[in-house]
Amino acid sequence: PAATESEAPEVDPKEAAEAVIASLTAPEDIDPAAVQGVEDGVLTVAMECAYTPYNWTQTDDSNGAVPIKNSTAGEYANGYDVMMAKKLCEANGWKLEVVRLAWDSLIPAVQTGQVDAVIIDNNPAKSYADENPDTLVLIENQFPAEDYALAVAKGNAVLLEKINTALAEMKADGSFDAIIAKYIK
Repeated sequence: PAATESEAPEVDPKEAAEAVIASLTAPEDIDPAAVQGVEDGVLTVAMECAYTPYNWTQTDDSNGAVPIKNSTAGEYANGYDVMMAKKLCEANGWKLEVVRLAWDSLIPAVQTGQVDAVIIDNNPAKSYADENPDTLVLIENQFPAEDYALAVAKGNAVLLEKINTALAEMKADGSFDAIIAKYIK
């Protein structure tokens, strides 16, 4: 059974992140660069970069922020979505690339292969997946009560499995909850 909020132990997010990095590795029998969508070893994730605490834009790389690929001003993205995406990449031996897009461009960017994944609210993700069953699939490990989801292109089974495995490991070792505690609660 899951611990309630009052029973949850105090977790230092930095220590939890270091534990994830130390404990998660890509399976030896799979070349991380051979996963569909990340052939180049880079997981490209789209987000608005304007929705604190989930994702926002800042001017430097403090607190683990990631460069925004399509920023003309050298900006960085940070927040819950960015930290989750970073952990997924670390677990699979990928580099993370963040692309800033308008809300209504996020799902089409996955469908057209412009990006590998998006992290968005669960209800819109379900609606998009229901409307586009041939091109979108949601990960099976849904995010916490904030109703968040991560979507990848349908048919990208290897990427989907690797993300689901990394999320399950993050939940098991506590780093998933540490990121939530730092950015959401």
